[in-house]
Amino acid sequence: MSRAEFVALVAMMFATVAFSMDAMLPALPEIAAELSPLDPERAPLVLTTFFLDWVWGRSLPDLCRILLGASR
Repeated sequence: MSRAEFVALVAMMFATVAFSMDAMLPALPEIAAELSPLDPERAPLVLTTFFLDWVWGRSLPDLCRILLGASR
């Protein structure tokens, strides 16, 4: 894989996450009504959870590999 292909692939990966978050923003009132009707202020936690899951999903396997001593 060339450097240009790699850069394009990583850019598309990040853009996919940004698009999915942007798609959730207009739906926050409906998310609040479904998940927490008594406390609608907690609806933005859906975006926070999505982002943290994305970060940990990418970082945790590498961290486990480093801690368990697996070599390349």
